[in-house]
Amino acid sequence: MAQSSYRRPRPALRRRSSLRPIARFGAMLTAIAAARDRRSALQAALDCLTVLFRARACAAIIRETERDAQLIAVTPHDAQATQLLSALQTHARRPAAYPVLQPIDESDRATTALVLPVLSHNHPVGVLGVIGPNRHGWRNDDILLGQQVAGQLGAALDRLALQDQIRGRSDELAAVVETAVTISSQHDLAATLQTIVEHATQLAQAEGGSMYLRDESAGELEVVVSYRLDRDYRGERVAIGDGVA
Repeated sequence: MAQSSYRRPRPALRRRSSLRPIARFGAMLTAIAAARDRRSALQAALDCLTVLFRARACAAIIRETERDAQLIAVTPHDAQATQLLSALQTHARRPAAYPVLQPIDESDRATTALVLPVLSHNHPVGVLGVIGPNRHGWRNDDILLGQQVAGQLGAALDRLALQDQIRGRSDELAAVVETAVTISSQHDLAATLQTIVEHATQLAQAEGGSMYLRDESAGELEVVVSYRLDRDYRGERVAIGDGVA
């Protein structure tokens, strides 16, 4: 009996092709997580949303409490992105802890933006906004994917903040060691006290500083170092217990 030469197509090829969008999405999330600074993380998140939803416009606003400022990014730089950014300002001032659908234009309420909160340690610190490619509503699957992007951005911001803290502590420790080395190499008391005040002022990021020495016989404190103050206070005395203004 003649055998047929027909071979059934391998479904594995179709499975591999169906995994490509998932792999691409995973790669974009990895790019957010690997960002070297806040602005790079923000831009990576917007790029991810743009590709994921074929978005017409994306924008982001992140609060930087330590600088009392906002970190802002938009893509592309056109009128619609600017309009989206303006709509996000209200949400950025009092961000919700859940996604919100925001009409962009009161005259065209069919066009809505998906507003996603960015959380840091479960507290909102900013928002992402995206306008989709058409006027259809946002599906639950879309919102869940957007939340994954916002969650990855929040985790990246937490990691970068922790790195900044570690770097700051390392700088402080290096400054303390440098101060100790400088003090130990000096043999003049006045120069040593001056060095201590100067380094303490720098570590505390203060405008100036001073040092008092206690005169037991007179029951007073005497200013022996006056550094970057409004005038030179050296030699001035204050009674012990009266306090220092």
